[in-house]
Amino acid sequence: MVPGKLWGGLLVLFIAGALIGIAGTTLYHQYEQDHRWDRGPAARQERIMKRLIHELALTSAQQAEIEPIVNRTHVEILQVRFQHQPEVEQALTRGMAEIKTNL
Repeated sequence: MVPGKLWGGLLVLFIAGALIGIAGTTLYHQYEQDHRWDRGPAARQERIMKRLIHELALTSAQQAEIEPIVNRTHVEILQVRFQHQPEVEQALTRGMAEIKTNL
């Protein structure tokens, strides 16, 4: 086999692998982004716990200590969000009305 053909074949193989990797990663991230909110607020709390466990290398005892704190904080954040949701919706409605008058 001619060395040029061998290197050309390896280059094509490398580029094909890189393109497949890019496409697969893009599809994975798009799927995750589209379905992240399908699991609801409880899934967000689970992701937070998993991230804390992973990044801080928590032991089982530390996990047991921290989980009630994360749960309580998550509930408090949801309560604040629900209290201010009408204000957010009013601001969005006013903004949309203002945009419509300019279009």
